[in-house]
Amino acid sequence: MYEGNLIDLRFRPPLDPFTRMVVYNNIPVYEARIGEAPDPAGVKRDMKLMFKEMEELKIVHGVFGGRIHPITEACTENDGISKIVKDYPGKFTGFAGIDHRNVKKAIEETERCVKKLGLKGINMDLGYFQDPPIQYNDAKLYPLYDYLEKNNIPLMATLSGLVGDNMTTAHPLPVDAVARDFPKLTIILTHGCWPYVQEACGMAFKRPNVYLVPDYYGYGFPGYLGYVEAANTFLADRLLFGTAFPMRNMKIIVETHKTLPFRSEEVAEKYFYKNAARLLGLS
Repeated sequence: MYEGNLIDLRFRPPLDPFTRMVVYNNIPVYEARIGEAPDPAGVKRDMKLMFKEMEELKIVHGVFGGRIHPITEACTENDGISKIVKDYPGKFTGFAGIDHRNVKKAIEETERCVKKLGLKGINMDLGYFQDPPIQYNDAKLYPLYDYLEKNNIPLMATLSGLVGDNMTTAHPLPVDAVARDFPKLTIILTHGCWPYVQEACGMAFKRPNVYLVPDYYGYGFPGYLGYVEAANTFLADRLLFGTAFPMRNMKIIVETHKTLPFRSEEVAEKYFYKNAARLLGLS
């Protein structure tokens, strides 16, 4: 069983602006769905308790992304995300939440966030935009992807059955087109496109610029072993660990993920730490 350090690619600390999001205000709903005790630090919104849990579990770094949601969820200001990163040096990496609806402004905000605020990349969760609906391969977004690719700025996106009005928003096919058309653009898919596990792994097999973070769905959900099979073969360098805190209990998800049947200690170390360290440029 893996006993080394971990980097958490799906993490939201109990601080503003994240505490205004659905993930903090719906904790009982998420936990009731799977019959799991909620994380004490998430329920209490306690940073000291969160850091204590991280230390005990050897989570040495957390990664979070902003979200722009026009209707049902509080948007996360990028200046606030940057403040968290700066207030806790070395502990976190932040991705800016970007509003895609005005691509010119999206590019300007991306440049500001990366160059002035010190954020690593951008996050877009298009599954929430249903009026009008939009997919990642919409041609209107291509100037933004071109800017990201030319400036070596990674794109993070959330694809799963929980994100969006219907299941089509979880399917990786639109992202496949983006990965094909921008082969040097790093694309990180949190929630791992569940329940389309085989499709997501198949896309990543074909597109070497795609990374998968199963996080919430990485243990116990139907098809979760597909991620492990991919890690044990062609996807050893592009699968990344995440807890989905506070949606999941940190301790439970770490302990269960450590029991996954990785074929070697080397593969497990890549999954829990090395892949993320390389991707984020951490020592």
